[in-house]
Amino acid sequence: MEKVDVNANAGKAGDEKDRKLHITINTPAGKWQHPFNSDATIREVIAQTVEHFKGSLEPANYELRKKGATTALSPDATLESSGVEDRSDLALVPETGGGK
Repeated sequence: MEKVDVNANAGKAGDEKDRKLHITINTPAGKWQHPFNSDATIREVIAQTVEHFKGSLEPANYELRKKGATTALSPDATLESSGVEDRSDLALVPETGGGK
């Protein structure tokens, strides 16, 4: 009888979901390097970054942009669907619409 490894596919389901993207976020308060799940939304990344710099960032509504871009990433999109790759540089900036 042929031996079958029942664990051969263990951990493969959902691996893509759990993939980490190591991102550097440039903010007015400094840089933050952090591994985010590839399926994290831009809104979640903004919230985590603002929380990380709590007390150091001016009160405002923020948006996230790719380095050098003039348009914001969609808050409801995921990092992966926004084309953000591992080791990307992003910028957290006050919303151009005025914020608080």
